[in-house]
Amino acid sequence: MAVKVLVSLPQEFLEDIDRIASEEHRSRSEFIREALRAYMEIRQVRKLRLKQTADHPAVYGDLSLELAAWDIASDEALENFEKKLDNT
Repeated sequence: MAVKVLVSLPQEFLEDIDRIASEEHRSRSEFIREALRAYMEIRQVRKLRLKQTADHPAVYGDLSLELAAWDIASDEALENFEKKLDNT
């Protein structure tokens, strides 16, 4: 069963979403659902890689700093996006 959710987005961001959805011959809802699925998959992979790095530092030693930096950067990007949404 589909549930409707009200989400506030900056106008410019919504215009980008609509443009891309149109280019891909998708509805706005379909595009947003797919974007959220992709985000959740990426997040799960990131968590798994960070766990592997922590559990096996000798194997992933060279990647540990890069993964940690990527993790921090992606968290900061998400926080900035949420702040922008709160300001609309």
